[in-house]
Amino acid sequence: MKNPEASVSVTPALGARGRRSARIPRVAVLLLAPLVVAGSVILLEGRIAPMVESEPDPVKIAPAILSGPMQGPANFSSLMEEAESRVTLGRERVSKGPGEWLRAETLAAGLLARFDLDSDYADLAEAQKVLADAQAMAPAGSGPSLRRAVAAMKAHDLSLAERQLAIFSDQAVPPPAADRAEVLAMRGDIAFYRGDQGTADQFYRRAHETDPSAPLNWRQAVLALSRAEFDHAIESFAQVAGQKATPFTRARIALRIGAAESARGNWDRAEQFYRAADRFFPGYWLTKAHMAEACALSGDTDKAATLMTQAANLSNAPEAMDALAMIYRAKGDRTQSRAWAERAGAIWAERLQQSPKAAQAHAAEHELAFGSPERALELAEHNLNARPYGEARLLYANALIATGRVEAARAELAAAEREGWRSAPLYAAMANAAAMAGDTEGAAHAREQALAINPRIFASEARLAWFGHG
Repeated sequence: MKNPEASVSVTPALGARGRRSARIPRVAVLLLAPLVVAGSVILLEGRIAPMVESEPDPVKIAPAILSGPMQGPANFSSLMEEAESRVTLGRERVSKGPGEWLRAETLAAGLLARFDLDSDYADLAEAQKVLADAQAMAPAGSGPSLRRAVAAMKAHDLSLAERQLAIFSDQAVPPPAADRAEVLAMRGDIAFYRGDQGTADQFYRRAHETDPSAPLNWRQAVLALSRAEFDHAIESFAQVAGQKATPFTRARIALRIGAAESARGNWDRAEQFYRAADRFFPGYWLTKAHMAEACALSGDTDKAATLMTQAANLSNAPEAMDALAMIYRAKGDRTQSRAWAERAGAIWAERLQQSPKAAQAHAAEHELAFGSPERALELAEHNLNARPYGEARLLYANALIATGRVEAARAELAAAEREGWRSAPLYAAMANAAAMAGDTEGAAHAREQALAINPRIFASEARLAWFGHG
């Protein structure tokens, strides 16, 4: 699922974020290998009486609700050009004023904006270094601490983010209400990723009290999704659009709503929102990836492969390559599947060097589906140590299952549920683990819970849902 720390706007707002100042959950949302769903079907077949799938809940909004006046670059290539210009300008400013931390922060802001678009981990790593250097230059009581906290969250470094927020709050000049609200909201994000949904909710409420105009709908939507409260999440995402959102913002909102619909089994509805995202903001690789997934879920694996190939080549994103490898596996083309998986694996290895904490979960998913279960377990454990929330527990549990540690997996899944995490993949994994442990009653109960959230979770096609699995 995506996460509350990415921004809806390309530039993280330091005064007011949307997936943070206006941040949007980045793609980095692929925390469950579809492998486990297929495994659940196999393990449960013959042990538990089949349940009749009911129709998914009706949705309350249509893509048209996101329409409205738009300002800013109209397509992906234009926005990338703007991001490139910002980085170039930032480098020029730094070269003309070495030793000036504000100039360095400008460069870091450009790098983070470009990272939000193309997920190039080299930009994230450079931005973090630039910000660390800038903070060392700054006089006591000043410096880019809030921006550094934003970058730390993108890198999944909760401790660093927490330290930077403390530094920012102790600055010589008291921050304005908008910034104080943002700090509270980011503390809520940190609590969320530490598995404390209640504290996260409290921080978000305090942020609203501090600045009623603070953009918190994205965060509230992410929190609702973690509890499988789809209607609440979709309504909150829709509210982010506002009256004058950029084309990029409207597209990202449409993708997130579509992914929410996909997570509860409304695959046709999900595709409608993905198509709306493409109309709002043409040429975006992430939209192509979601549209490819929708085709795969509908059974059109040929079209899915074509679109996902375009997404992979346009972005060089290993997430898209992994999804493509799975599509080719479903088509029975092992040669192409292996080729794309190997290409993705090489990039994940590079990213683990550039930003280890940010890459661990995705790399673990890759290993679960195409590589070594033991390596997946190692990566998933590191990821859990960095961000011990429900999705990380689920990923770790899947790795434990893959390596035969069933009881340990059941303990992790139970912990995720106790902390408030709810999703069809969580309960599918519970059913899988219970069946492996010989707990027929527990498997049946967990299967019921999974189907109640997503009636299609055990369908064979569901293993192809890499971006909208829930």
